[in-house]
Amino acid sequence: MDLSLRAKIKEFLNVNEDKYPGIKNNVMESFQKILTFENDISTSLNECEVCGEPTSSNVCKACELKREIISPDCEGHIDNK
Repeated sequence: MDLSLRAKIKEFLNVNEDKYPGIKNNVMESFQKILTFENDISTSLNECEVCGEPTSSNVCKACELKREIISPDCEGHIDNK
């Protein structure tokens, strides 16, 4: 089974976090420095309230989409054939 790029990166970071404690934090700090430098806008990353992944809002886009897809309000829009 092929993993998505996101899953491969997550696995890579988890394996290396065991070998080199603090690597995840260093990566996040580096991204924050790059984003601040590139945009001159202070960006804060939060943890998704649903899955725990990094997001700039309270809930990441993947969880927002999943919620919309499985929401009872959307039942009429999904073809269950």
